[in-house]
Amino acid sequence: MKPTDGDDYLEKQALYTQKRTIKEYGLNLGFIARYHIFKTFSGYAIGSIGPMISNKSTERLAKGYAFSDIFGLGLSYNMGKVQFDFRYSVRHTSNLQFKKPNNGHNTTNIEFLVLYKL
Repeated sequence: MKPTDGDDYLEKQALYTQKRTIKEYGLNLGFIARYHIFKTFSGYAIGSIGPMISNKSTERLAKGYAFSDIFGLGLSYNMGKVQFDFRYSVRHTSNLQFKKPNNGHNTTNIEFLVLYKL
């Protein structure tokens, strides 16, 4: 927060530098493109986009309605009914200028999953 962000920038700066819990709820639709390297081992790319709602404002994104975009790369290893999955992804959230601020958030994620096929 800078003086150009308004007369109350010091109060906003004090609020946004505290540890807070923010809840986001979203529903993304996307694609997965998989390439089988071996019978039990494959790599893939995943991409998705969808709406989301957050319960608190941040210095970069207004509270309420926004969008979440995700792109990731992963590896899968199948052992019968069990699948091990490792994925690295990047995520961007923004609200398409519906509200200010709309600088968005960018995150990187590392996921490890153990899946069991029923």
